[in-house]
Amino acid sequence: MFYNQFRRFAECFSEPLLLLSEQGRVLAANPAGLALLGTDAEALPDPVLQDVISGDQYTAERFLQACVHSDTPVSATLCFTSSDSASCMACVGHLLADQEQTPYGQRLLLVRCVADYKSPDPNSSAAEALHHQRERLVHVGRLSTMGEFAAGIAHEINQPLTAIAAYAQAGRRLLAPTDTGTAELLDKINHQAQRAGQVMQRLRGMIRCRDSHRELCEVNRLVQETQVLTEADARLHHFHIRMCLADQPLPVVVDPIQIQQVVINLIRNGLDAMREAAIATGMLTIYTQRLDDDYAEIRVCDQGAGIPEALYNQLFTPFFTTKPQGIGLGLSISRSIIVSHGGKLGVIPASGCGAIVYFTLPLALDNGDD
Repeated sequence: MFYNQFRRFAECFSEPLLLLSEQGRVLAANPAGLALLGTDAEALPDPVLQDVISGDQYTAERFLQACVHSDTPVSATLCFTSSDSASCMACVGHLLADQEQTPYGQRLLLVRCVADYKSPDPNSSAAEALHHQRERLVHVGRLSTMGEFAAGIAHEINQPLTAIAAYAQAGRRLLAPTDTGTAELLDKINHQAQRAGQVMQRLRGMIRCRDSHRELCEVNRLVQETQVLTEADARLHHFHIRMCLADQPLPVVVDPIQIQQVVINLIRNGLDAMREAAIATGMLTIYTQRLDDDYAEIRVCDQGAGIPEALYNQLFTPFFTTKPQGIGLGLSISRSIIVSHGGKLGVIPASGCGAIVYFTLPLALDNGDD
């Protein structure tokens, strides 16, 4: 009798409604719910929710438990496979009646399937693209987590580096004035420890989540500082980074961490391109110059295989990548950073091999400048 009353009440709803026990057994359903389950009222098989969905069964179990123990509606996405055309439904479930309020000695749950997402054809290119995009988003989450770990590691490494520099300075003071050879070695130890500490500080600055802060910076100095963070990777693959910097200062008002993030991304892309091209000893060159329209320009030129002209317009599209292990966000994020600073980022066709990627920044000029 109760289930018939439920059906009469639920028939006015066009969306699927399911009446479940706390164990997930389907006790009743309205016509839309029956269609979702691929059955009719007389042949309702009294199934368990976990038996009529695909995917992770743990998701259904957590959904049921949350519905039983929560005072507010609980949402989840469940993919039903009992019907002829499987559908992924956005479901909202909540406790309809407690066991003390029913003559059945069990809790009753009402599940509304409020949105229908037809499962795409797994063989279609759209489904494949969606699958890859989801994988990349998951990878982005992992990268975010690793960034938090890296910030902690950088902090821990910085402490022993400071101690090494301090011990080297103390040893230098304890040496006899005539022991110049040992003094020179200790000076080198101190210098390298301080240099490593600066690298850690820059890494922490890039990883740390903070509000954007713009200040007056010099482009050549920003580019030189990024070399410290990338030269180790270059040497590892027998590559060299060459700086061809403008003779005159190039003052800009920017967030230095964000601009260095862009430069490092372009450098690493160039190094990756040369590595994929199997170049034994490659040269990556960074140019800075002042343009006639009062902009500073930074160019990163590699000796890789180059970029096909047909791909120029896609390079800055989110999730587009030519790297087997890439996620396709580096150039997209870099362009957003440069545009927010009033500049532009693009690709210049290279006359020979390799690629030329550039970006511009408006110069911070005094009123008296030409």
